[in-house]
Amino acid sequence: MLQRRRRKDNISPKSHPSLTFINNLLHSKSTYFYKWWGEKKSSKLTYSYLVPSVCILALLVGLYGFVNPNISNDDSNGSLVNNKAYAVDATGLDGGSSPSLTLTLKDPATQTTNAVVGEITYRTNQFTITSQRYKEYGIYVSGMSGKITDLVGKNISSNTVTGVGTNVAADANFPDNKWGYALTNNTSINLSSLKYSTVPNYSDAIPKSYTHTTSSPSTVTSQDFLISFAAKFGVGMPSDNYQSDVMLSVVGNPITVVEYSITGGTGAPVVQKITDESGASSTTVTLSSTKPTKTGYNFLGWSTASNATTAQYQAGGSLVLQESNPNITLYAVWTLLTWDNITTMQQMTPAICASTSNHATKQLKDARDNKTYWITKFKDGNCWMTQNLDYDDPNSTRFDSSTTSSSWGTSHERQYYDPGDKIVSGSNLANAPTDVDRHLLVGNYYSWMAATDGTGKDLPLYTPASGSICPQNWRLPTGQYDGEYAKLVQAEDMSANSTSESKLKAAPYHFFLGGSYSGTMYNVGNRGYYRTSSPYGSGYAWTFVLPFLNGNLANANGPYSGGTPMHCIVKGV
Repeated sequence: MLQRRRRKDNISPKSHPSLTFINNLLHSKSTYFYKWWGEKKSSKLTYSYLVPSVCILALLVGLYGFVNPNISNDDSNGSLVNNKAYAVDATGLDGGSSPSLTLTLKDPATQTTNAVVGEITYRTNQFTITSQRYKEYGIYVSGMSGKITDLVGKNISSNTVTGVGTNVAADANFPDNKWGYALTNNTSINLSSLKYSTVPNYSDAIPKSYTHTTSSPSTVTSQDFLISFAAKFGVGMPSDNYQSDVMLSVVGNPITVVEYSITGGTGAPVVQKITDESGASSTTVTLSSTKPTKTGYNFLGWSTASNATTAQYQAGGSLVLQESNPNITLYAVWTLLTWDNITTMQQMTPAICASTSNHATKQLKDARDNKTYWITKFKDGNCWMTQNLDYDDPNSTRFDSSTTSSSWGTSHERQYYDPGDKIVSGSNLANAPTDVDRHLLVGNYYSWMAATDGTGKDLPLYTPASGSICPQNWRLPTGQYDGEYAKLVQAEDMSANSTSESKLKAAPYHFFLGGSYSGTMYNVGNRGYYRTSSPYGSGYAWTFVLPFLNGNLANANGPYSGGTPMHCIVKGV
């Protein structure tokens, strides 16, 4: 409120007190007009609408008293008490732990400011806005509904001070009999450095005076602001109490609780659901590291297209989900496995083996320990390992060069001997050079129980063991007269003679004479023993032997205990 006394002719205009500027900041129920200032992002979620906090400028306390209406919730407008406005949900109920936005006056509601003719007089109020779970909020300044925004004399209503315009500097050019406001978050600023504008009339489209973006919307943050009013009375302006009603409002954009999800059909990653309340417009998700499997196919990754041939995302990789599109469906991308593109032993299948030409050879890696093995497709229609298995079975007892014969236990124990990287050199085991062809490596020596992965105990005659420690999709060959070792020799146009023996020891077969082991090496360079899946009887199993015994393809039988090398096989279809 502004009040001016008439000056005497013999007194300088600047020396006379000319007006009183009184401000009382109150709440008003007229704020219901703004209840639709909110943003509803989705019909699936409940979002907050804000009932702005309001202050009224220049109600003269001495004449009208302190007016503070008690606003209830019954009109779905929320509560306005203790200089605070609360976020409410769409039902009109207090949000509780939902987004919260309050405006609190820091300065006394009633202040008196004396003005001097010809000088700019300032009137300020500081206020604090506290927010939680709001991305940003805007501060609005306007007149009240049904009232003009001029400063009007209380005693003589025709005495008016009109708005100053837009962004007018508080300097010598500030016009007489004008007033305006400025809003800033710098509460210690020099008021004369601000630029002042006319208070907008109450309308459906009040211009925003200030926008504040919160850096940590999910936490409670407070920001101080200052609203400054400037008025300048010229010589000759009638003395009066000048007043106007001004509304100060804060309207927020609450953060949303976004439910992100990753789903898909067969081969999709493990279903993931993510709840994000950070207020960010996106979130980064780490995809499941579990890779799906499909027989005969290699997994390339995932894509958003069901018919994709290349992958957009990898297992264990990251994916950015947008609030505008929170749900994503991923499809596994597969490529058909062939002889040419498989890289691991575990990728070999009967179908791949069957479609491969005879004597095709390649190296594959055992995914269990990354050791590599040569394999070959032979005329019997099967794919064979052409070097000895070198897998260190974690479920079996491992022996080394210090092992004695007494260390081998009963015939039902899982045991193996690991000589390290050795090659057959005449009748001795020599250290393998670093660049040696892995065909020449001896590999490990396995007991029957270790070779059959514990499934070979006391099986009836002619009943092959159901398991082995071969890589997935591989198994032990069958033994005795009509076993797969015998059929291999016959399919390769050989018979049980010395010429065939020489061929089998050379490429591409590589059946080296590594002997056997039971506390010490036996027959190294003289005989080769290879485990089969076929039992012979209690405590014994068939073993493929080179040179041939008795001039035929019959295999020998040997005890479960003691160690021999082993090759693995994939049967073609």
